[in-house]
Amino acid sequence: MQDILTAFAKAYELTLEPGRASVLEHGDNYAIARLEDVYHFVDSHHVGAFEGAMKRAGVKGRVTIALRPPAADFLLEW
Repeated sequence: MQDILTAFAKAYELTLEPGRASVLEHGDNYAIARLEDVYHFVDSHHVGAFEGAMKRAGVKGRVTIALRPPAADFLLEW
């Protein structure tokens, strides 16, 4: 899962300008990712994107979001 999240963050960096993405912290069954300066559909599209990344990794889990303008933190648990 960690490799997928790292690639996911790099893809955000390449496609969302001026947005930035990073994985702040991760463990065996969780990760915290941050999106900065990403303003479109933060609470729907991006939650779904993270859910899709978890599905691709073969894990079932949930995504919780904390809005911290101009950033949003996503807690992924599986």
